[in-house]
Amino acid sequence: MSCERYQQLLHLNRPGEISAVDADDLRQHLAHCESCSLEWRRVQRADKFLEPLRSFSPTPPGPEMLTADIMRRVRDTASTGSQRSIIDRILDIFLVPGVRYSAVAAISVVIMSLVAQSLFLLDDISSLENRMVSASIRRAAAVYTARSETLRRVAESEQAQPIVRNLPLTVNGGYIRAQGRRIDDFLSDGSLRKLPAIIGSSALRVDPKTLEKIIGEIRATLELTFHAG
Repeated sequence: MSCERYQQLLHLNRPGEISAVDADDLRQHLAHCESCSLEWRRVQRADKFLEPLRSFSPTPPGPEMLTADIMRRVRDTASTGSQRSIIDRILDIFLVPGVRYSAVAAISVVIMSLVAQSLFLLDDISSLENRMVSASIRRAAAVYTARSETLRRVAESEQAQPIVRNLPLTVNGGYIRAQGRRIDDFLSDGSLRKLPAIIGSSALRVDPKTLEKIIGEIRATLELTFHAG
């Protein structure tokens, strides 16, 4: 290996930069080559000169406070000598690292509290919805029983039999049985008012006014019996 190659290794002769074989070969060469030995001593002197520079840190003490001071001076300069507002003074307070950290901690606590309250609120809303749905299902599935002399007389009349067959209830001995869901549907969609047209008043051999009166009595009985009481 030539001296030129050994002199290249001199500048790499540090732990981990050249292999153990090259380092051993370099040491043997330096023991016999005066020129390379002289170069090696110059490299060592340069390393001793640079050693203090390697331990020097350009970071000044208290960098965060230095940043806060610089920002404060910039804001003072931007104000061009005019009286500073209260907002500027408040913002200056947040330039201090401790104040910023405290503000972040306080905001985090508030956010976590709001999230926890939202979760509890959503759970309460979900429970309320489930109770409302359950109550609606129970009401729709319920079978109501009531006694109505008015509806019994209407139901037992020969003229009203076609109407009774279209009602969402059964009449037996003056007792009425009907499901809540069917009554609600029947009253809400106006089916009672459509019965004269569906059945045909001429087929019943009754005048329209009499048929309307029967329908009105049935409707009033349904509403009073199953909704009001």
